[in-house]
Amino acid sequence: MKRIAFLSSINKEKVFGGAFLRISSIKEIYRKLGLQFDEFYLNDGKDTNNTLRYLSAVKYSKKTFILFKEYELDLSKYDVVHFDNLKFFSWKTYLKNDVQIIYNAHNLEFENFFDRRTNFFSNNLKRYELNQIKKSALSFVCSKREKEILTREDKSVADKIHVIPNLIDGKKYSSSQCKNIILFVGTLDYYPNLNAVKFLTSDFSQEVTEQTLNDFEFIIAGSNATKDIRDMIQKSIFSLVENPSNEEMLKLLSKTYVNLVPLQHGSGTRLKISEGIISRNIILSTPLGREGISSENIYESSLADFSSKLQKIITNQIQFKQEDQKDFLQNNEIESWCKSNKEILSAIVNKIGS
Repeated sequence: MKRIAFLSSINKEKVFGGAFLRISSIKEIYRKLGLQFDEFYLNDGKDTNNTLRYLSAVKYSKKTFILFKEYELDLSKYDVVHFDNLKFFSWKTYLKNDVQIIYNAHNLEFENFFDRRTNFFSNNLKRYELNQIKKSALSFVCSKREKEILTREDKSVADKIHVIPNLIDGKKYSSSQCKNIILFVGTLDYYPNLNAVKFLTSDFSQEVTEQTLNDFEFIIAGSNATKDIRDMIQKSIFSLVENPSNEEMLKLLSKTYVNLVPLQHGSGTRLKISEGIISRNIILSTPLGREGISSENIYESSLADFSSKLQKIITNQIQFKQEDQKDFLQNNEIESWCKSNKEILSAIVNKIGS
């Protein structure tokens, strides 16, 4: 049996967030396939002084420093190493010469860092990302769109890339009879979420009616809030639930009526939407925010009309369409997805399971 190391892109102490959920789903898939692995966390690496991140600024811009900071971790006894972030390719991980690398992308970093704009830096990062995929035995992306973008750039990577959407464990979620929360959830030092919070605490907050404020509790929930974020939320209609545990987050989602997704930047597939729908929340999202997710329970709006669209949902007492749930679960819930995607699971086993 091959020895497998799972290098996780979160710290050991982290208990909730989009990265946590995607990592949890990939680990659950491995377990279902009978694969055993040793898990290593982001803070297991030893920080090293190096110039790589500063040299990377010349080629990829200062924005990308986080991708090129070196750490040391000895994984030389493992036959297969799962890299859960692009940054691990620049770590000193002391791998075997014949090691198989499995790369799990949470998004396309060249889109994420450069707001999908094409320029010198984004093109360089795109080539870098493609080169790391070429080094890998398998790579997982969140959506068909992302696979199409990568294979359009380089057809040679097509057979290595498999779409594993952001899956969630449906058994953990519930829906309360009393749904009186309007919610935004997300890691609060992540650039797309930061911009969403700025919008919600300024223009959006000023346009919500007094009656709506009396009927609903407006909450922003997430980790890693800066002082600026806390100050913005304190001056708005929202209250902050900071660093919620998994259990706390599940309770919030259960009581939520409308889940707000006012995203203008980013890549990947929105776990906040998947969690909302499985908790029977109405979703109000920008077109980019709901990209890659199909559901009759998602209502689309520009930022300019976001507050008025919310008001229409509330005034019309729009209810969650339960008949839409079956198709959604098939594409976004772990158990259902695994039953429908045996070809992808076979590819994983054939590469790393023997």
